[in-house]
This record gives sequence, C-alpha cells and structure tokens, in this order.
Amino acid sequence: MLFHKKIEKLSPRQINNLNFIAQFTVDIKYISGKDNVVADAFSRIESTSTYPLAYEDIGRSQQNDEELDLLLKEPTSLTLKKLQVPNTDVMLYCDISTQVIRPYIPKTNRYQVFRNLYELAHPGVRATVRLICSRFVWPKMKTLLILQDLPLLVRNRKSFAMCTHAPRSSKCQTSDLFISTSIL
Repeated sequence: MLFHKKIEKLSPRQINNLNFIAQFTVDIKYISGKDNVVADAFSRIESTSTYPLAYEDIGRSQQNDEELDLLLKEPTSLTLKKLQVPNTDVMLYCDISTQVIRPYIPKTNRYQVFRNLYELAHPGVRATVRLICSRFVWPKMKTLLILQDLPLLVRNRKSFAMCTHAPRSSKCQTSDLFISTSIL
C-alpha cells in the first residue's frame, strides 16, 4: 500500500494526489499494465468511423458533371487524364500536373471527401484544406472550402460545446433581486 511509504521519498505532486485520493479510499494498490483493466480501457483510442469513397459513384458523377466538361474544353493549369483506379474497372479523370495523382471530385461527392478527412482528427480549417488539396482536385476548391463548406462543418462541431445564455429581460429590476435576503 502506498500509505506505508515514507513521505520524504514522494514529490509534492504525489503527496497532493495521494491526499486527494485518500478522501475517497485508503485501499490503493499498484496493478501492473496487463491486469489493469480500467487503465487499459481509458488508454484505448476511440475508433473513428469514416466511410470509404465509392470510386464507382465518383466515376458515374464525373460522366454527368458540367464543371468537368468545362475543364476539359478550356485550358487550365490542371492536366486531366482518364486513369484506371488500381484493382478496379473504374476510370476516373485525374490531375497529373503534380507528382501526386489527384482524382477530380464532382460536386455531389465533395462533402463526403472533406467530411471524411476532417473527422479523422478534427484539424483546423487550414490543415483540412491543405490535406484535401494535396489528395483531390476540383475548381476553386480552396475558396469553396474556406468560405462555404468547412466553416459550417467546424461550426456544427463546436456548437455542441457552446454555452447558451438566457436572454436579458427588461422587466427585472434590481430591487426585486434582494427581496428574500435577510440580514441577521
């Protein structure tokens, strides 16, 4: 038991922690890592649930996408080429102008892309934009992500933790606040 140890050997932080724990129990025992079920449960990483991108859906959406048609007809900095997704029969338009091949994502699939990447670790807006831009491509993506989509996703996530305040009432007067107070 820890209470039988000499206090001189403990640091001030350990003494404070033991004093706090002693308020609730006096039976404190060391349990090794394998047998400590509680510490093992608290140390586990919560599993993340992301939905894999369905490249078949992206391929079908690319066939009907007007933005893609404009990109293919007009000269841009993107070099779009139809490539086959490895281990599938799906053909996707991808940007090959950089060292990383980035698939073109139509409007209908964009929300799923940035939701999956944002929900991995909930990084900030800039980090998420950088992550998405390094792996995927679509027209005006930085502007759309920063101004429209990501702030909504981040705001929705933060709204759960925000405090709500009661609206101020003009009917309440300061004289009413001290009616029930009695002075001895």
